[in-house]
Amino acid sequence: MSFAINFVCDNYGVGDVMPSNVILAEIIGVGLPQLRESMAVLKTYKILDIQHGKRKKVISDPLGSEEHY
Repeated sequence: MSFAINFVCDNYGVGDVMPSNVILAEIIGVGLPQLRESMAVLKTYKILDIQHGKRKKVISDPLGSEEHY
């Protein structure tokens, strides 16, 4: 799970719109359940905005967060 979180934090900035879960899981090399769990963690930390029917968007700087993945 942390690999997926690190990938997102290293490759996307504030305002970036992310690809679909299927494409992102393929790029990162993880399964969909692992990716969804990672995305949920990033949403909990208010790094991602995830809304049903819309693409995920980075809404805050992950490196500015107190938490280190």
